[in-house]
Amino acid sequence: MSVKKKNHDITFIIFIFVLVIALFVSSVITFIKDSNDTNVDYQNPTEPPLDDVLKEDIINYQMPRKANLSLSPNINWENSIGGSGVDEIKDVVILDNMYVFGETDSNDYDFNSTGGKDLFLAVLTQEGEVLSTTTFGTEKEDTFLFVKPCYGESGSNFLVFAKSEDKNLLTVYSVPLDKEQEITCTNYEISGEFEVLSTYGAGNKVLLLANVLEKDVQRYYLYYFDGNGQILKQYKSASNKKAVAFLYNGIKSIVLVENISQNSTLRIDEITEKGQTFDCVKNNYQDKERIPISFFPDKFGYVLVYKTVEEGEVSHGLMRLSHKLSVDFDHKLAVSNYDHVYVFADEGVEDVKGYHVFATKYTNLGYKTYYENVNLNGSLSDYSAEFLPNVKVLAANNKESGTIILGEVITGAKSKIYLASMSKNATLTESYSFGGTGNDTYQRHFVLDNGKLVIFGNTTSSVGDISLYFGKTDGFIMQFEN
Repeated sequence: MSVKKKNHDITFIIFIFVLVIALFVSSVITFIKDSNDTNVDYQNPTEPPLDDVLKEDIINYQMPRKANLSLSPNINWENSIGGSGVDEIKDVVILDNMYVFGETDSNDYDFNSTGGKDLFLAVLTQEGEVLSTTTFGTEKEDTFLFVKPCYGESGSNFLVFAKSEDKNLLTVYSVPLDKEQEITCTNYEISGEFEVLSTYGAGNKVLLLANVLEKDVQRYYLYYFDGNGQILKQYKSASNKKAVAFLYNGIKSIVLVENISQNSTLRIDEITEKGQTFDCVKNNYQDKERIPISFFPDKFGYVLVYKTVEEGEVSHGLMRLSHKLSVDFDHKLAVSNYDHVYVFADEGVEDVKGYHVFATKYTNLGYKTYYENVNLNGSLSDYSAEFLPNVKVLAANNKESGTIILGEVITGAKSKIYLASMSKNATLTESYSFGGTGNDTYQRHFVLDNGKLVIFGNTTSSVGDISLYFGKTDGFIMQFEN
């Protein structure tokens, strides 16, 4: 009996030992998987539940609501869309017509929201005439994220991405270009609270980049949607990686990453498609000092905007990386502690000539914007200036004689739209602000095929350059001569 008991004891000890080893190996494998960039299966999408029915209401104007001729000599025409509630333009797609997307809680005039915050599509001609408006959403409140024109099974459509009041729910609406077809939507339960950064869309696919907080672990995901709004595959980064922006060149996605586990170091990931999965080429470029803000491509490679923090002093800089991710130049801006930096390439007819930098900081006298023109080798050109008091530059366009600047004039708690023309030697040739008695904010702008500039924004003004006012907040559209 004692021998049998001893054998039983040994067997039990061996069993416990093997179990401990198995658990240890399993935990190591799990750690390795979490420490490296991986591909994971997505959760099955769900249609809206019965108590969360998709709503859709279309108003077709038998006679298009024409734009109003403006009394201002600088504005050709202006028009507004809205109701008695809060209606805000979020994004615009220009095709044959202008397709304006946004949020509304109005149930009168242009919209028919049935409670809470819904999404809208307003279709306007390129002369500002309102042809139709569509209000859509579910019983839950929607926050607009992005829209991309696409091509699905039923033809041309828009994929509209929205965030539900449920923090982890991403809703994708397929809005057909043909108004006779119904809008459909699909819900995706994300693995944590998420923030969508940017999207890329072309043909029958859309890429979406999002940061996700999973049980106090930060990582980013890259989702691949087809033209119907269905996820085909997704990429999951390692932990403690926070995406800042991404570019897509048709072959691979270049993701600008902040590595928050190592005192916010800069990193670039190249993610390539491989069948039904993604592969990541890691550690192409890492930097332990610079914190990434944004980047954009040019013919030489990638231009990065970054900041550094040393003894409480925040400095910004401009860096260009080659296509092989080696540093071509590194230029630090002259003034520190900026609140907002906007950079774009100074492109001539045939080539890139340099880079425009507009940097805004808040002082005890209000906002102040500085300008620097950086040469292709990273040196500062002769054209730099301290100008534009109380102006925050949000966008710009190159033209042959100089640069068109768009932004907001901010005085106290109110803002107006700012439009200016700057010559090649950083001199303002003309500037103009427009708005009314309320708050007027810039959202998007386009230069149409006829050369006319169209600006989209939101307003609370009842008196001023915007003559049609429905109530609270409305969206506005204005066309300028050139």
